[in-house]
Amino acid sequence: MLLLHLFAVALLASILVGTALWLYWSFSGEVSKYRRRMNAAAYNAQVFFDQREGLLRSVAGSSVRNTDGMPAARTPKTFGETGQVSVTPLLKENNTYEWALVLTPRDRADVAAANARIVYAPAQEPASRRLPLETRRRAAPISARTGQWLSETLALRDPSPGLDGRAPIVWLRPPMDEVDRFFLYTPLDASSHDRTWIGLEVDGIAAVIAAECASDGGSYALYDSNSRVALHGGPLPAMIDPVASRLGQDSFGFQGGNWFPENLVLVKSVGEAGWKLAYYVPMRDVLRHGAAAFWTAGAVCLLLVAVVLLAVRHIKRKLVEPALRQYEALTDSVALNDKIIEVAPVGLSLVRRADGELIMSNEAARRLLDEHDGWRGDIRHATAATGGREYALTDGRSVYLAFAAMTYRSEDVVLCGISDITGQKEIERTLRNAKLAADKASEAKTMFFATISHEIRTPLYGILGTLELLALTGLSGQQQQYLNTIQQSSSTLLRTINDTLDLSRIEAGRQELDVAEFSPSDLLERVVANYAARAQGKGLLIYAITDIDVPAAVLGDATRILQVLNNLVSNAVKFTEAGRVVVRAAAEAPGPGRVSLRFQVADTGVGIPADSQAQLFEPYFRAHAGLERDISGTGLGLAICRRLSDLMGGTLSVVSEEGLGTSIAFTLTLDVPTPAAPAPLKRRPVYVDGAVPEVVTNLCGWLNAWGAVAMPYRGHADTPECEDAVLVQAWPPSAQEPRWKHGRVRVLAPGSSRDSLVSAVAKAGITSTFNPASIGRAVRMAQDGIERPALGQAHAQRISLGLRVMVVEDNVISQIILREQLEHLGCTATMLSNGAEALRHWDALDHDVVITDLNMPLMGGYELARSLRKLGYTGAILGLTASAAPEATRLGLDAGMDQVLLKPLPILVLAQTLHDLAEDLN
Repeated sequence: MLLLHLFAVALLASILVGTALWLYWSFSGEVSKYRRRMNAAAYNAQVFFDQREGLLRSVAGSSVRNTDGMPAARTPKTFGETGQVSVTPLLKENNTYEWALVLTPRDRADVAAANARIVYAPAQEPASRRLPLETRRRAAPISARTGQWLSETLALRDPSPGLDGRAPIVWLRPPMDEVDRFFLYTPLDASSHDRTWIGLEVDGIAAVIAAECASDGGSYALYDSNSRVALHGGPLPAMIDPVASRLGQDSFGFQGGNWFPENLVLVKSVGEAGWKLAYYVPMRDVLRHGAAAFWTAGAVCLLLVAVVLLAVRHIKRKLVEPALRQYEALTDSVALNDKIIEVAPVGLSLVRRADGELIMSNEAARRLLDEHDGWRGDIRHATAATGGREYALTDGRSVYLAFAAMTYRSEDVVLCGISDITGQKEIERTLRNAKLAADKASEAKTMFFATISHEIRTPLYGILGTLELLALTGLSGQQQQYLNTIQQSSSTLLRTINDTLDLSRIEAGRQELDVAEFSPSDLLERVVANYAARAQGKGLLIYAITDIDVPAAVLGDATRILQVLNNLVSNAVKFTEAGRVVVRAAAEAPGPGRVSLRFQVADTGVGIPADSQAQLFEPYFRAHAGLERDISGTGLGLAICRRLSDLMGGTLSVVSEEGLGTSIAFTLTLDVPTPAAPAPLKRRPVYVDGAVPEVVTNLCGWLNAWGAVAMPYRGHADTPECEDAVLVQAWPPSAQEPRWKHGRVRVLAPGSSRDSLVSAVAKAGITSTFNPASIGRAVRMAQDGIERPALGQAHAQRISLGLRVMVVEDNVISQIILREQLEHLGCTATMLSNGAEALRHWDALDHDVVITDLNMPLMGGYELARSLRKLGYTGAILGLTASAAPEATRLGLDAGMDQVLLKPLPILVLAQTLHDLAEDLN
């Protein structure tokens, strides 16, 4: 055994020595490789310095002294018959010169190729100057402070020639200069006391030095003749003083560290001015690049050591008695099992299946099983291999018995586990009671908000309705201003109520989605039309863009998506004082039958501070609460947008910059129904004219996708005459009306009423603002020569709607407002107080439309609608409610109503609804 151990130690020592030699050779090879790379980088820097110094001596050799004192004005600009040799005086402040440069085209080309500028420092002048010669790129100006520093520094330099007889060259880097550039100077006459210096301003030296740095983590430092750092790149080592001591001569070695160096350092001389270039490579880079060799050596070492140790271990294991180990393990296992059963927190027992006797059990099992006698029979007669039952003990406690059939010592036994679940049952009862209490509280909260909604909206309807009717009467300017203030305040109150109720309904989990088919393009058109008047009133440009990838129809809750977009556009218009608001829709297809819609609302408003963007979607938070001109708002709009987005599985993201504007993107994934084939257009020229290039380009894309040959309209002179061509005048329109004699489609401003849809030119189709499908249909009609009728004139001749309307409303104020609104619209109104009274006075021939409140005494609107349908009434039944809950609308439609309107009911909404019904009746 001793010889085995000695042999193993000798093998391990040999393995360690061989591994150490391998690591040394690998490390030396990595260091040599880095040294070659550092030398190559230093050589490039030396070439750079030598070339600029040679160029400077060439320029200095082109200087001539003005011995005759010739004035600058009489000095010729060129020299020679060809005029290619330029003469450039080195002017002083008094417009005289002592020296001039005679430069050939080659000299000027060499200076430009070196990306350098010629500078000079006249004797007894306070600042250095730059010659006005052409360069390849524009250079940063030399500040007065930099020029003064250069002149003062050169004044302290000795212009005497060196031991080699040549004029000295001085490299300078002004410490106050923020531009990456150097200056090198040489005296024009080293033998005299004239201290006029000629120099070059060069840049790009950092790029040359760092271009071939030996390591990604390496760094460099350029030291001047006084061992001061003039330029550096990358993180310099903390211990730089030991390196400065090496600057006296070129060297290579290690630097830093106590027992292991931190850096490789190469010091090389560059130029004639005694400057030094030092490259630093961290040892961690050397180790990282040589890691493969180092890890290989370590792995081989560990493998050999493991082989030796495993061999020794295997030999030792053969001397151990296997039987003794097995016996000891068996004894320990039996003792362990007994202890586990005894100390287990639950009851454990082993029951013989034949007679139900306990073979093995712990104290907890015996105590619990003695409380109930029926368990033995249940276990013996159980057919399943595993199972479990609950038992109620005589003292009120509950236990759970889990069992599993098995074989023990050739007998059929059952392993039982008994747990006291009394606490769990108590927790379950507490949770059930808490859930019932929470459900009751939620129902009470829902009923409270429904009641509050009804009680607030009903009188608010009286206020807003009266204000609308008052606005239709003759008012003075001051009265109209007061009226507008009251209307705005009332609208703000209504919006606050709506936002609060929506947020409460969402947080209570009672907000449901109504998924149906809708058009994203129509949705964008409605959003822009809703806020077009407000935007135009502030002088803003508002428009929508729908990408051609957006499908014509998708499946989703259009009402909730419209609510999100309305909130976003409302904020954009509110916080934008100049510029534009743009609503965009784009689409991506994540899979078959699915589409990812991305709605973006971008504005050029005040922007949102970066520290406020994280709280932007929190309730009651207002990012612009500190503005000098505070803008009204509850801070609930964006919070509701976030809740609705989460409800629909979408996301909201914001990008904003103060003073530039805000862009909020709403993204969600929806199903796509089977698309209907769009009506193809004839392959004929279609010219698109408009003020916004983005709108023109987008519209051209849609028309080209449908088969037309669409292109932007460049003007009458640049557009070839073609009788089959169609001109589309997009909105916003161009400043100048196009001169066009053929088919034309005019796109109207958002929110235009039908009374204003009269074309200004013959053969002009009229279409909605931002709906590509509507524009495509209008273009097809123009291609086919079909003219749109002047609907506006025919509609303008209609003085009243002439409808007979039964109004069933229990609130007196609402009755008065509805009567006034209907009479203003030219309708005959019959006012009744509840559904029972309406049935008593019912005559289907006397009423074209029935408007009924949903909640009334004796008989509500739901029962009235069902009763009228049973009586065979086929006319329109409109529900009227102060509840904003979607259930009210669904219940009304299920009861047979055609539409459910929400209080307060604006007269424009009522007019549009009745106008559509009147057209259907006619």
